[in-house]
Amino acid sequence: MANQDAVIYRNYIVQINIINKNYLDLVTACGLEEKMELVQVQRERDCVEYGNLRDSEGQYEKAIAAYDSALRIDPGDADAWFNKGMTLKKMGKLSDATTCVETAINLYCGR
Repeated sequence: MANQDAVIYRNYIVQINIINKNYLDLVTACGLEEKMELVQVQRERDCVEYGNLRDSEGQYEKAIAAYDSALRIDPGDADAWFNKGMTLKKMGKLSDATTCVETAINLYCGR
């Protein structure tokens, strides 16, 4: 059984290496600038999702920190502003919450 597990693990590693090589080939074909934009977008979205998770767990300070990280990457992300505002509201910081929601509304409306 141990030998069979070793074969499964080796096949798994081989497949991961193929996926990684294909990814790197794609990134190279896209060029460095486009790669950085794609990475930034993904990282920014990850920050927003992490903030949403922490908010749902009641960890509001961590949620705010995650939204702030997202907004450093993309200050024009209306969703991040809105979510930050909703979290601030839950924390009782109504003035700051209002500012964030107003910023989100302006971004949503293209202002």
